[in-house]
Amino acid sequence: MESSLDMSPGFFIRPISPTCSDNHEISIRIMMLYVPMTATEFRACLAAIPLSQLAFSRLLSVAPRTVRSWALAERQIPPHAAMIARLLATKRITVKQLQHAAMTQLGG
Repeated sequence: MESSLDMSPGFFIRPISPTCSDNHEISIRIMMLYVPMTATEFRACLAAIPLSQLAFSRLLSVAPRTVRSWALAERQIPPHAAMIARLLATKRITVKQLQHAAMTQLGG
């Protein structure tokens, strides 16, 4: 029986060697090949992570109605939301790591 949360054909991560930026900090570049996410896969991802649609909408800073429309196939799921859902569902990142990264980007 095939899992409804099979991420292998739709999501690939390939690390690229670390590079030094002008301020000599190491940054890791990750190339992601994006494959569009279906509403069924999106719902499966949400079921696999401990987040409600409301919590996921807050994490992405979008309206709860937006996430609901993705789950109901009323709107196409944008690449950034699909990648975050896949990363969380496959446990490649945690909610805490994602929140920390967001705060770092915002200077908080």
